[in-house]
Amino acid sequence: MFRNLLLVLGWTLLISLQIHAQTISVQADKEPLAEVLYQLRDRYQIQFLFNSEDLTACRITLHATFDHPDDALAALVAPCRLKVERKGEIYVISAPTEFIPPAPKITHRLFSGTVLDKVSGEPLPSSLIHCNGKLILTDETGYFSFKTSENHERVRISYLGYSSLDTLLKADKLHHISMNPVDWQINEIVVQSDPTRYEWDEWPISGLVKLNHQISRFLPGSIDHGLYNMLRLQPGILAAGEQSNDYTIWGSYPGQSAVYYDHIRLFSLNSFDDNQSVVHPLMLKEIQVLKGGFGVEYENSVGGIVDITGKQGNLHQLEATANINNRAASGYLNVPLGSLFTLQAAYRRTFPDLFSPQPNEESERDDILFFSSENQFQDLNLKLSGTTNGRNRIYLTALASDDNFEYDFSHDGRKHEERQNKRTQLGGSAVYHAFYQQGGYSTTIASYSDLESQHESEQEFSDPNQPDLEYSTETELANRIQETSIKHLHVFPARGIHSWKVSGAFVRNFAQYDYTLDSLELEDATADLNRLSLFTEDILSLSDKVTIQAGLRGDFLLDNRKMYLQPRIRAAIALNHRWGLHAALGRYTQFFHKTTIFENVQSVLSLWGILDSDLTPPSTSTHGVLGATMQSQKLEVRIEGYCKDLQNLYTYSLRRGTPALDLQSGKGRFYGMDVSMKARMAKHEYWLSYALSSAMESFPLINFGEYQLAPHNQTHELKGAAVWDFSPIHFSANYVWGSGLEFTRGAKSKGTLPYSRLDAALLYKLPFKDFQGQLGLSALNVLNSFNAKYHNTILFPNDREAFSRGIPFTFLTNLYVAF
Repeated sequence: MFRNLLLVLGWTLLISLQIHAQTISVQADKEPLAEVLYQLRDRYQIQFLFNSEDLTACRITLHATFDHPDDALAALVAPCRLKVERKGEIYVISAPTEFIPPAPKITHRLFSGTVLDKVSGEPLPSSLIHCNGKLILTDETGYFSFKTSENHERVRISYLGYSSLDTLLKADKLHHISMNPVDWQINEIVVQSDPTRYEWDEWPISGLVKLNHQISRFLPGSIDHGLYNMLRLQPGILAAGEQSNDYTIWGSYPGQSAVYYDHIRLFSLNSFDDNQSVVHPLMLKEIQVLKGGFGVEYENSVGGIVDITGKQGNLHQLEATANINNRAASGYLNVPLGSLFTLQAAYRRTFPDLFSPQPNEESERDDILFFSSENQFQDLNLKLSGTTNGRNRIYLTALASDDNFEYDFSHDGRKHEERQNKRTQLGGSAVYHAFYQQGGYSTTIASYSDLESQHESEQEFSDPNQPDLEYSTETELANRIQETSIKHLHVFPARGIHSWKVSGAFVRNFAQYDYTLDSLELEDATADLNRLSLFTEDILSLSDKVTIQAGLRGDFLLDNRKMYLQPRIRAAIALNHRWGLHAALGRYTQFFHKTTIFENVQSVLSLWGILDSDLTPPSTSTHGVLGATMQSQKLEVRIEGYCKDLQNLYTYSLRRGTPALDLQSGKGRFYGMDVSMKARMAKHEYWLSYALSSAMESFPLINFGEYQLAPHNQTHELKGAAVWDFSPIHFSANYVWGSGLEFTRGAKSKGTLPYSRLDAALLYKLPFKDFQGQLGLSALNVLNSFNAKYHNTILFPNDREAFSRGIPFTFLTNLYVAF
């Protein structure tokens, strides 16, 4: 064996010496390279390894002699652009490896900017941006940011009441995009869009009603009451009962719907007579109503949400506005402070109605008693807005209002009541928006709100036929509710299909009330509640047709260390460019409440309280919403169905002679359907809506746990409105009909009092060049229908009731001038 091994080694050495010793001669004329290599192998015993497919197309013409095989092979493969490697005694010939550059690292470029009103420079919150098959919403400052791998992106931007805009954005640049209001006109140029093309101006979010505040000045009523004028006409918001201080939204009870103005939670919304909204209309920019199924950013509410955003103000010029009507006078001033800040101020004060000199007026219709009242109201709104470095923004908002209400009611000398109510509201917020170079932004908010109410009443009753029922009584109620909070929100730039946001907050609520009856102090209670709130939400834009918002909210009570988790999800699907579907499901918790007091021989009162113990656990509710939306250039149709349950519903009751208020716990369930249509014909607009609903409640000590109709239940409500534009003259009218609120049952033939009200208005734009002006004439309740207000009723021991009358026939004049 050892001998054989020596022979092999020797033979190999001999071949190697032969290869290196002899010259290599190549003689080839257009021969395939593979054939030439085979000849060299056979002649010189050179070993090769190659793939014939790599050599097939290569032909060699070469006549030369080489001293070494390496030189010969190098000359042979050079024309074929092949490479040769020697591995031991074997030459490996191959095609050069195709250079495949490494996959470039995807660099996501930032696209950011702000969407603005072209005329006023105001940011436009919640603008809808279509980009690369995805949907993005701007924040409350009109800011957006998203990342893609492109250097340029084409986007389409839309906002309610503004012409849609197509534009090209460049990466890594802060854009300022101006939008034209629909009534912004140029005499010389008319731009007309293709009527066959339409894209969503407003993504179909469940329960959302987005209002353009500018339309309010065309509606019947004064500008001072513009907020309520718009909201009462929206589907799902109760107009019957004229309860503007506690909007009943999809069956919600008083105090269950949260109202925010620049992140200040408002506990009172309008004056006692409902003719003045607490937030000055000239300070408004956008109003969003979420009737149910809203996202995790809203807290402490089991009803609906009214979210009001105030104007930023004009940084470039001084502006002034004056408004006067036969009930109130108001003014607005915008003062730039340097180049970075501006201060806005608005003040308003009411006075006795020039056309109605008798405020306290008793009337009777069909054996039903009604009474009216006298009111005084004044308020002040302030806002400082600006930027800290040309990019980050700061807003400081403050408001204060004082409201006084009184009436003196008597009937036949046997029934008499005097009442005085006073309500003072204070609020403030500081908001800081920080925008980052790498995209995304954070918002830090500190807010405070305080409402103090005082009620005094004297009531006397005598009846010659029932001497046992004669009595006189005095009632005093003082109530206070406060909220203090600090919150921080961070929104990551939209990337791919995801848009994440996270938030943390500390919130403190405080409530106090004193209740006195006939100089006997029945109740004096004080409570506060501290909690930490966290939420996270991901907006998944799966395409420009499918969007899902999924989030989780947690509220942790510091006092009893309990956590309340509230998962919420919303989805929207665009079936095509006209039709869309939307749905929502969520859990909601509320930690304070506004509860009514029903007395045996007294009026219906309300007070705020805190729910903070195991004996009075917070109210909880589950919302389910399903709807469809159709949008076109001239018609918008929306259909929504909802169902809500409510656990831990509270009400107070008082029996004469007892030492304290009796708080009862119950539950409720609500379901219904809204159908609304909005049509545009030329420059005219028409609205029509119908609401079918049911509100049920159950209290073990009141109705033995059986469900019965709630006092604010109204089965049917029909609303219609129209605005006719014959510039410079505008006509408008609206009509509301309701089948009747349950609390009026028994007032007449054991039925309910139906509600009906027709309003009309005329507005004339004054032809001034140097300033804007308009003259308005309105007639409210043109048919002088007798309507009853909700929760403002006098109860007498002989089962008679006196209802506070809704707005009677009222004529308003309004002069508006803006410089």
